Parts: sequence; C-alpha cells; structure tokens
Amino acid sequence: MTTALIASDWYIIPVFPSGYDLKGLETLWRTVEKVRERYNPGLKLLGVLLGNFDSRPKLDSDIQKMLSQKFGSKVVFATTIHRSVKHREASVYSQTIFEHAPGQQASEQYLSLAREVLARLEEAIGKKEDEEPPIELMEANRG
Repeated sequence: MTTALIASDWYIIPVFPSGYDLKGLETLWRTVEKVRERYNPGLKLLGVLLGNFDSRPKLDSDIQKMLSQKFGSKVVFATTIHRSVKHREASVYSQTIFEHAPGQQASEQYLSLAREVLARLEEAIGKKEDEEPPIELMEANRG
C-alpha cells in the first residue's frame, strides 16, 4: 500500500460499515501522513467511499453519518456501493460488474462512482469541459 501511495497523486478510502474498517482508518491515516512527510507531499484525498452498504441495519446508516461528520459531506462520495450478490457472482464468473449485471443497480452504482471521481478530478485540476484534450492524448487514442 505504501508504494502505491508514494506513486499516486490522489487516493480514495474505501470503507465497509464494520468495526475493522473503522479501526483500519486510523492505520491508513498514519500511513498517509508518513508518506506525505517522507516521499509525496502532494498526495491528496479524493474521497471516502462507503461500500458493502445495506440500508436496513441501523449500524450501516450510523457509520455513513459518522463518515460524513468526520470527513465532511464534500469528501464522502455521494455514491454508495450497496451490498449485492451480483458483485460476488461477477468475481466468481471472472467478469466485471458491467459484463455480469449491465444496467442493474450493482453496475449503475459503479458507473455513478466513476462519473463522480472524474468530476472531482476535473474540478481539482481546473479542467473545463469544453477544452480539447492534449494532443498527446488525442494521438494515443487513435491507436
């Protein structure tokens, strides 16, 4: 994990609503601070993602509220990945969620997350929607 953080500009914190993940947040935070101090002062948090979420247990909702209070509602992604058997099935069948469950809630949540991630990155780097991509990118996309 440390090597990935050293090589990254941004990181996302995935959190499942469990005590283990909440305790892991402290460890991750210490690791991020060490990486910033020693190797990568420009490392930035893109957001906190709540996954494996089930709206029925009170615990899941409580953890969602706690994350918003701790990190702020602008840091916690609006998209939440809900618990679904489709995620496990896709893994077993060696498919992406988009191949296994196209158009279903499980894949639509990941599509929503991707859009949210892109929007945050565009906002952070100041890219305007009407700007042309750099010529190098356009040429690389041509094959």
